[in-house]
Amino acid sequence: MIVWSLKETSNFLKTTPKAIRNKVMRRQIPFRKLAGRVVFIEDEIIAWIESAPGVTLAEIQKDE
Repeated sequence: MIVWSLKETSNFLKTTPKAIRNKVMRRQIPFRKLAGRVVFIEDEIIAWIESAPGVTLAEIQKDE
């Protein structure tokens, strides 16, 4: 299991940390609380992307 920070998740999704925080507040993205910090599980984020209509993991990774 790979655990990502807010910054790592925003880098992977090619968005800002603020955008990720807003998604967390609205419970629009899978996250966990670990010792009071918000963290993200890589497999859960990938599954979330794959379940989203109109978005593919390949599109997000295209510029890497």
